[in-house]
Amino acid sequence: MKADLGVYCPNPRYTYELTEAGFEGKEVWVIPEWEGNLNLTARIEWLAGNFSGIPLVIDVFEGGENPTPNVKMTIADLEQIMKIANVTAIRIPELISWYLDREIKDRTFGLTGFTACSICLEP
Repeated sequence: MKADLGVYCPNPRYTYELTEAGFEGKEVWVIPEWEGNLNLTARIEWLAGNFSGIPLVIDVFEGGENPTPNVKMTIADLEQIMKIANVTAIRIPELISWYLDREIKDRTFGLTGFTACSICLEP
């Protein structure tokens, strides 16, 4: 097993249980990422197969280096994930800085139904 669990995690359940034991008495949430979260279908299959019952934080927006965001989930996308996973919170990282960096004039951020902020929001 590689030492960098951020790159390679062969058994998410075991890793979660070790982390939870290490932070006994504290709530532990996992922020899983599958190949940059670029393919929603593959992401859902991976979450269903590896994170059953584990409290998850789901990134609904990820900026990246491209002219369009790498991940820009809709509420319908999030609902698909919530059907198969224990979504504890959502995370909206990079939102404002990504758009400001590109000086995009329309700053509605394309997140219909979400409040834009840089903290975790309970679904």
